[in-house]
Amino acid sequence: MTELSTRSSPVQRGPDGPYIQIPGQDLRLTNWKESDMEAAVELNNHPDIGKWACFRPYPYKPEDYDYRLNLISAHNSSAELFLSDTAPPLSALEKESELPLSAVRNSAGRLVGSCSIGPSQKEQGSWELAYDLHPSLQGKGAGKAMVAALLDLAKWLRIKRVVAFCEPVNLASAGLLKKSGFTYVGEKLQKFPEEKGGMEKVIHGYEKIL
Repeated sequence: MTELSTRSSPVQRGPDGPYIQIPGQDLRLTNWKESDMEAAVELNNHPDIGKWACFRPYPYKPEDYDYRLNLISAHNSSAELFLSDTAPPLSALEKESELPLSAVRNSAGRLVGSCSIGPSQKEQGSWELAYDLHPSLQGKGAGKAMVAALLDLAKWLRIKRVVAFCEPVNLASAGLLKKSGFTYVGEKLQKFPEEKGGMEKVIHGYEKIL
């Protein structure tokens, strides 16, 4: 048996369901809830978050939260698999657009960000990281900590390569990736949806081998 297959799961069971404690922060990674809609609308409409969204609508409307609502049931079930010390096979998780436990909450249980990983549409065979964090929490180490917590889950699941992308002018995101141990691997052209102009933009790609 390898070390990865025998180490404990980073997921714990709490009164509201499975969660991951974000190290050094009063924050947790949990599943999304129906009641998060209002907070999600507020978060995704913050100019410092919405302007970087490629496929997520901006402005973000309540009906746009249906995407999250449609994942809740499946994620509540699959998160239970993470409570075992034996990692589930990736084949049981690859059908979803992202892994469960991607909602970032503060000590009061309020949604303050997201940090997700799912099968990459840009890099076949890799998993892609995406994240948002309320600006009031940025610059305090919370972003790096939440990414580290999610990568720890990915490592437990035996994911080997994680990629992430950001626009060249998004220096904060690029800085977070570099601080999290990602390496710049080159640029790509990203086609934006018609409602966002339909143009192609250069994005920078990063990778981390776990």
